[in-house]
Amino acid sequence: MNWNLTLIESGYYATVFIAFLYFCTNPFIYAIKFEPVKRILVGLIPCKKESVLADESVATGVGSRTGTVATRIEKTHH
Repeated sequence: MNWNLTLIESGYYATVFIAFLYFCTNPFIYAIKFEPVKRILVGLIPCKKESVLADESVATGVGSRTGTVATRIEKTHH
């Protein structure tokens, strides 16, 4: 392989790589740093208990800001 790239070609590939890296990591950073998105994503995890989600949504007022609250009901048989 011929790796003799000009300065312009090297800059182009570096820019494309940085843009690709940004586009790939941006959704993950957004999901981790933005609290309402984080709460919704945590609510999608199936191992969470319904009472914990309900307590969090009442304490944080998620329903009053977004208008909807996702809930999961787990039935236990004794």
